[in-house]
Amino acid sequence: LHGSVAGRELLMACPYFAAERLEWSERFEYEPDAGRADILTFLRGRGRIGADNYRPGDCYVIPAAAEAFEINPDVPSETIRSYVPDLEKLRSELRDAGAGEERIGGLLHC
Repeated sequence: LHGSVAGRELLMACPYFAAERLEWSERFEYEPDAGRADILTFLRGRGRIGADNYRPGDCYVIPAAAEAFEINPDVPSETIRSYVPDLEKLRSELRDAGAGEERIGGLLHC
């Protein structure tokens, strides 16, 4: 994710599934991870994802091989991003963000 993602919050992760909440109010570049597919489920807002329009309730599967694309909101927006995680990478990101081991243990269900 590059650009104006105002908020990114890991909700939970296990070896098979992770869920994050993303919020934004300005255009940003979405760069898919080449090693996994993502599912974006829009909770609020409206705008454009690539050449398509999005609104609450819309879901998009982003293939691992997808090229980077823009997400351009008309109003502040929020989505749940789901994917199969690399738990060690998530653990490292959480530590880098200042999360303590107790908080990390509550988010990562290994």
